Amino acid sequence: MNTLYLMSENFVIQSKNGTKRMYDDGGISIIAHAMRHNPDDVDIHREALTLLTQLALHPPNRAIIAKNGGVKRILETFENHRNHVDVLTLVCMLLINFIVETDNMQRRNLFVRLGGIGLLLNAVAAHPTELELSRLAFAILLDSVEYSTRACFCIAESGGVFIFLNAMEYFEHNLDVQLSGANLLTKLSATSESLPLVVNEGDRVTKIANTMWKNHGAISKNLALKEDIRQACNSLLFRLSIRKYFPSMVAQLISPVQSSSSSSL
Repeated sequence: MNTLYLMSENFVIQSKNGTKRMYDDGGISIIAHAMRHNPDDVDIHREALTLLTQLALHPPNRAIIAKNGGVKRILETFENHRNHVDVLTLVCMLLINFIVETDNMQRRNLFVRLGGIGLLLNAVAAHPTELELSRLAFAILLDSVEYSTRACFCIAESGGVFIFLNAMEYFEHNLDVQLSGANLLTKLSATSESLPLVVNEGDRVTKIANTMWKNHGAISKNLALKEDIRQACNSLLFRLSIRKYFPSMVAQLISPVQSSSSSSL
């Protein structure tokens, strides 16, 4: 069974008979070759994703990754190893560097078109207690809805509203999940497909917003962060048309942060 190694700045493949070949360049194509010809080898994909995540920090390397399969190859790995949480998490880390932290719209659109949203949501639903997977997946999904209206439709079609609510309830003490989840639900509420689903879950939404404020907003000493949390709670309760059903709860949550210049919504 082949294994990928990173030695100094060179890529090495060690074969069954123990022979080694070292490459001073072309490392990304070698990694892609190893992934392509060993689709079921968890160790190779784990090593390959770790290397690619580091390489994708640099713009020139992203272009080479794109030429060697790019988004398609990354999503194939995600699907083939959907039962290995560590591999799924590594894929998400790579997607952050390869797509989210860039201004490349072609990769964003390709990610949505090739079913990336459904794969992420299915993974979070299948591994509901894995914090890092949920945190990274939500960050990628939030980036998708910022740039693609089709992404909102794909999320609704894949049961995203319920997956977000479940994760926010389970990870109530993780602020990243809370803020990403609240912002995703707010974005989805602007679509006709998702708004009825969110409104129908009004009791859950209100409880989640209240818990989010209590666990994070009310106790935060950082006024800027406190205001971000307040606005996220406002969005869940106001922009999702919940206010008329729960006016007393809204009044609790939306009072402006002291010393903050932002006014109440």
